[in-house]
Amino acid sequence: MFEKFLRASAAFDWFTPTYTLITCARKRPFVTYAIPVNYYGGPAGIRRLMRSWGADVWGADIYDDETIIHARKQQAQYIEIKLRECGIPFRGGLAVR
Repeated sequence: MFEKFLRASAAFDWFTPTYTLITCARKRPFVTYAIPVNYYGGPAGIRRLMRSWGADVWGADIYDDETIIHARKQQAQYIEIKLRECGIPFRGGLAVR
């Protein structure tokens, strides 16, 4: 239910994309991951999981039924190993660069 609320309210949200853009500019270089929204409780769950691994992540947004999350490029290889270990499908990351 919360995911439906987020999708509906995203059309009126201007703060989150602006904050994410500023954070991405400040924390360059970074990589972006797209993870299906139904894994680990959506954006908050994915962010919490990655932070439990010690990853510096930000901008967990929902776009087109995917959680879009950014991380520092220096931590990308470790994050991808952990995502594969957990069986979480993802797009992006180091493969795009």
